[in-house]
Amino acid sequence: KAMYNLDRKGLLGRSPARPPIYIGSLYAAGGFDWMSRIAFLKERPVDFDGAWKRSLGLFGLKAFPYLTKSLKAGEVTLHGRFPQLQVAVSPSNAGSRSRVKMLLDRVLQNNETGKKLEFLGLSSNEMLGGDGTCEEELQVMKEKDYTTASSAVAAANAYGGAKSAMIIAAQTHKQIKNAKEGGVSASAAAAATAPPIIMAANSGHISTKNLLPPKPALDTLLTQSLADRADPLSSLAFLTCTLNSTNQILHPCILVALFRDEANPERNEQDGTISWNPTKELTPLPRFYADGAAKIEAGKLITAIAGGEMYFVIDALERLLSPRGYDPIAALHGGEPVGRKIMNILGNSPHDLGSRSGLTNLALKTEFAKLYGSESVKEATAGSASDEEDTIGNRAGLINREKLLAWCMSTGLSRNSRLNAVLSPCIV
Repeated sequence: KAMYNLDRKGLLGRSPARPPIYIGSLYAAGGFDWMSRIAFLKERPVDFDGAWKRSLGLFGLKAFPYLTKSLKAGEVTLHGRFPQLQVAVSPSNAGSRSRVKMLLDRVLQNNETGKKLEFLGLSSNEMLGGDGTCEEELQVMKEKDYTTASSAVAAANAYGGAKSAMIIAAQTHKQIKNAKEGGVSASAAAAATAPPIIMAANSGHISTKNLLPPKPALDTLLTQSLADRADPLSSLAFLTCTLNSTNQILHPCILVALFRDEANPERNEQDGTISWNPTKELTPLPRFYADGAAKIEAGKLITAIAGGEMYFVIDALERLLSPRGYDPIAALHGGEPVGRKIMNILGNSPHDLGSRSGLTNLALKTEFAKLYGSESVKEATAGSASDEEDTIGNRAGLINREKLLAWCMSTGLSRNSRLNAVLSPCIV
C-alpha cells in the first residue's frame, strides 16, 4: 500500500530513464517472487492506472547472509557469515544484475570481507547449473571498470544505454563491412578508426580512447543471452531459493527431536514442553542446533525427509521446467556446501534420487502423453525397462548409506560454530 501511495503522489520519480526500484529480501524462500507479483500486479488499488511511474525489480538471497544476535539495545553480535552469497534477480538482464551487485556488495560488506556474490538461475555460472552468462558479464565489467557507480549506469544498464549501443554497433558494422570490401583486414580497420566508447552522461566528458575492447563488452552487457530470454523473470532462480530452503526441513525435524522428553513422553505429548536443567546441560536455555540437532533422531528425520520426499520432486520439476542441459535448482540442493558434497559423493543428489525413485520418468511420461498421446509414449519408450507402479517414489533402500548420512547431518549441524548461537523457542 505504501508503494502504491508513493506512486500515486509521484514520489517514486517520474522519469522513465531513472533506474528501477529493487524490492528485495535477504531470504527469498517461500515464493518471494510469487508474493511480490501478487502484491504489485493482482492486488492493485482500483484507482491504479496500470503503469508504474518507475519500473520495479526484485532480488532475493538463497540463504541468510549472516547470523547476528542482540541481547542488549544498541549492541549486535555477529556469530558468523554464510559461506556462499547467492542471489536471484528479476528481470533477468545485465542491467539488473549490475545494480543489485553494487547494492549488495555495499550492504553485505563484500569488499571488506572478501565475499563474492553469485547469481542464480539459467544465467548463473556452470557450477550453479547455468550457462555462464553472469560470469562473462562480471569479467567484462571488471576489465573495463564498469563496476563503478558512474559508468555502470551507461555500460551495464540495458534501460538507459540501448541507444548508445545501437549507434556504436552500427558504426562498427560499417567499418568492418568497408574493410571487407576494400581488402583491408577487419582488425586493422577497427584499430585505426574504432568509434569512441561512450561513457556515463554524468562523468563530465566523453572518452576519446579509440580502442575497441578486447572482448565484446557492449554486446555482452547490452544484449540478452538465450538464458535470459528463456527465463526473463528469473522464475527458476527464485524457485531455487524456495525448493532448496533447508529451514523448511531442518526446523520441524529438530523441534520434534528437541521437544521430546524421553524420560516423560506422556507429559511432552500433552503440552509440548520439556524440562531443562541448566546445571547439567551447562547452558541456561536449549540451543536450537547445538542441543536439538545433536540428537540422532534429528539427523534421521532430516535425511529421510530430504532424500525420501523432497529431492526426487526437485529433480522431476527441474526436468519439466528447465531447458535440457541446465540444472539451476538441483545443483544447489540442501544448505551447507559440505553437506551437499557428501550427498553427491554418496549418490544421493536430486538427479540420483529422481532416477532411482522413478518419479522423474513418470513425470516425463505423463507430460509426453498430454502433448502427444499415450500411444506416442509407448513408441518413444519401446525397448526400455518399464517402471512398476509400486516402485514410484519413496521406498526402503532408496537413500544410499542413510545411517551414515543421518550421523553426518546431526554431527555437522550440532558442531557448526555459526549455528551454535541459535536459541530454541522455549516456555520458561
